[in-house]
Amino acid sequence: MKNILLIMFLIMFLASGCRSTKKATESRVIAATTTEVKETTAAQLLISIDTTTLSDTETTYIKTEYYQPVDVTDMIGPVKSVEEITISTRTEAKGKTEAIKAEATAKNSLISEITDTKTEETTKQAPAPRRWILFVWILLVLAIIISLRNSPVVKSVLSVARKFLKI
Repeated sequence: MKNILLIMFLIMFLASGCRSTKKATESRVIAATTTEVKETTAAQLLISIDTTTLSDTETTYIKTEYYQPVDVTDMIGPVKSVEEITISTRTEAKGKTEAIKAEATAKNSLISEITDTKTEETTKQAPAPRRWILFVWILLVLAIIISLRNSPVVKSVLSVARKFLKI
């Protein structure tokens, strides 16, 4: 019996005292990416308008001379002479209108992306498995009860338990 108790204590001590180690690893990556986009658009518009004006003018003068009318009832008498004068003028005014329209647009885009990486490894003790410790404690209590089953204290506790459980 004492050997069983000793083995149980040894199992309980080993189960509760020995824990496995757990490695926790953390990783981060460092990467930098930069993209630059330059876009330039230029346009030039030349507008030229010819504003030359040309004017042709022709003026005709007619001069008619008459003799005295022979009869009083006539207003005009016979034609004495006829003169015709024609004057032509040509006028030219040269002109030119120019307009220059220039347009330029520039677009710059800068895209930066930075990623940081760091690797860190840490060794920690794993948490104790509580269900195994509980199981070992239950086995230990059962071993003690079995080894002390003939003692008067355990007999009285077992008899009270049998009354309540009606075994």
